[in-house]
Amino acid sequence: MLLEKVIDSVEHRVCNAYGKSTYKEICIADVTRIFVFWIALKQGQIKSLFLSEDQDKNEDKIIAKNIDKTLFKLRFIPLNAILGFWDFLKWIAKKVTQTTNVEQADVLICVNHQKHKSYTNDIAKQLEANGKKVVYFHWPMAKEAKQDLPLTTSMPKFWTKTYLRARLCCSFIDYVQATLIAVKPKKVIVVEGDSYEHHIFGLLKDTFGYQCVCLQWGYEPRSALRIGYRKMPYNALLVWGDFFRNTFQEFNKDVLIKSVGHPKLDTTKSGTKGDALLFALQRPMEPYVTEEDIDDLIKLAINTAECFPHKRIIVRSHPNYEIPIRHFDALNDKTNITIHRYNECAINQSLSNAEFCISISSTLGFEAIYHGVNPLFIKCNRIPLLLQKDMSRFNDGKHLIEKHALIEFLESKESSGLRLPDSTLFFKQSKEAATSEIVQYLLN
Repeated sequence: MLLEKVIDSVEHRVCNAYGKSTYKEICIADVTRIFVFWIALKQGQIKSLFLSEDQDKNEDKIIAKNIDKTLFKLRFIPLNAILGFWDFLKWIAKKVTQTTNVEQADVLICVNHQKHKSYTNDIAKQLEANGKKVVYFHWPMAKEAKQDLPLTTSMPKFWTKTYLRARLCCSFIDYVQATLIAVKPKKVIVVEGDSYEHHIFGLLKDTFGYQCVCLQWGYEPRSALRIGYRKMPYNALLVWGDFFRNTFQEFNKDVLIKSVGHPKLDTTKSGTKGDALLFALQRPMEPYVTEEDIDDLIKLAINTAECFPHKRIIVRSHPNYEIPIRHFDALNDKTNITIHRYNECAINQSLSNAEFCISISSTLGFEAIYHGVNPLFIKCNRIPLLLQKDMSRFNDGKHLIEKHALIEFLESKESSGLRLPDSTLFFKQSKEAATSEIVQYLLN
C-alpha cells in the first residue's frame, strides 16, 4: 500500500537524519516525522503516484527523493542559524515588553481549532464543578482564539547543534514548554492527537509530571492510519467505541485505549424511521477524496432523484466545504431534492428523515448508525480507504457500493433487508454518559 510506503520511508529517513538527537529532553525525530509526513503528502510527485492507476516501478525512489528534499530544507544550517538568532531576539523583546500570563491549573486542554473547544466545553464544565481549575491552550496558528494563554516561548537555544539542524521542531517545543512552566497542569487533554504539537505535550509528560490524555475527534479518511496516529505518546486514548479502539490499538500497543462514547453526539432521535436518502458531502482530502469525487457524489444524488421521483433526496453540505455553485441549477431543478446546509439544519434533523445515509467516507455515516439509519459508503474515489476495509466486515460488505451500482441496490430487495450494525460498537453510550465517564477518568 502506497501510504504505508510513505510512512515507512518517512520513519526511516527522519531517524537516519536525526538519530537520537534531543532538544529539551524530546527526541527530535519523534516530532519531525509528523510534519515531514504532511509535507511529503503535498508533494506533486507523490500525489501523482496516488492518483496514477498504474504502479510506478520507481515509486520508492520518488518517495525517498521528495522526503530527502524536505529534510534538506529543514536541516539547512545557514538559514536555521539566521532564523534561530531572530527567534532569540524576538524572545528577548517579548521578555522585556510583555508579561507572561501565568494561570496555574489542574487541567490544560490543548486545541487546534475553535471547534475543538466546543467539543470539550461540557467536559471542562464538569471538571470545574468538581473543583478543578481548567484553562485552554490554543496553538498559535489557531488564529480564531488568540486570547487564550498568550505566552512567550521558552528561551530558544539557537546556538546548539540540534537547534541548527531542526529549528522548526525546536521552536514548537519552546512554545509548549513555556506553557507548561506557566500552567503546571496535573492533566493535559489533547483533541484528535495526531499533530506534532499534541505529540510534544505527550512527550513532555514525564519531564513535567502530568498525565496526558487524548480524546478521539474523528476517524481516518485515508487508506491507513496516518503517522500521527501511530506511536502516540499519551497515557490514554479515549475513543467513541470498540470499532475505533481495535484500529488504533494495532499501532499503539503501549497506550491504554478506552471506549467511552462521543461527548458531543446529538442523542435526539426521531420516533419514526424516515424513508429519505441522505447524501452527506465532505471536504476534499486529496489525493484520497478529491473535488471531482465529491462532484460525482452530487451527480449521483441528482441521478437518484431522477430514478426515484417520489423519493425524497436530501443533500447535506459540510462545514468546511459548501456545495459548489455549478451544481445549484441541477439540484434546484429536481423538486424532490432538499438541500440541508450544515448551519441551518442540525445533523439529527437530516438523519431523522433518512433511511440511508450515503457518503464517500464521512463520519456522519457512523453517526447515522446511532440514529438507526443505515450507512452506504460509495466508492467514488480511486484509492481504497481504511473505512472501506473496516466496514467490509459488516453485512458481508453490503454497506460498500460502487457508484454505478447504487440505483440497482436501492431497487433490489437487498436494500430493504440490510441489517443495521450494532450502534454500541461505534458509540458506546450517549453523550451525557460519555462526558461523565471521561470526567471520571480524568478525576481519578
